[in-house]
Amino acid sequence: MTRENAFEELIRHMCHNKQPCLNALQVAGRLNPYLNKQTDRMFKSKVVDQTYAEEFGMSYKDKKGYDLLFRDCWRISHKAQKTAFCKTKKRTREIALVNTQSKHLKANRNQDFDFLLITQTSAPLSIALCTYEAAMKNSWFTSDQIKTRIDYENLVFIVDPNEKIEFSDKKFNIQSLIMALSKRIREMCKD
Repeated sequence: MTRENAFEELIRHMCHNKQPCLNALQVAGRLNPYLNKQTDRMFKSKVVDQTYAEEFGMSYKDKKGYDLLFRDCWRISHKAQKTAFCKTKKRTREIALVNTQSKHLKANRNQDFDFLLITQTSAPLSIALCTYEAAMKNSWFTSDQIKTRIDYENLVFIVDPNEKIEFSDKKFNIQSLIMALSKRIREMCKD
């Protein structure tokens, strides 16, 4: 299967039923106010990535450059941010594709993903997809990142911002949950 055919199949797969999209957006949106410390953001990403994997029958991988596998071979990098899509300009806001401290980033950059999945985690909650080529088209290098802005014409919106999807706030004490998990892990590690 060509990458173009796989992209079309991924779009159909995600658009086929809105409920998995709504479930993923609900998790991403409700976690949005929480886990924003630098040490917590990776955990938050894992929770949202695992939600996508479960809802869409993908494999959660958390590998260098990608987070999910579609049909066991197509690598998907997932980026979630509070405001990913501009309201007036027909493009995304800045998205960090790669965070690294490597001085040799530019020379050693490989194609680590096939498709980019973008989730906006604040209202209006939204999901979009694009190919690697579309993600890299307007990319640039900083000292420690590759960033991009993607024109809307290169995105396929699975859930469009104009749908104005929101969920009611649900307050919960995420820190107590993390502390309980941490305690349980420490107990497991003891003899």
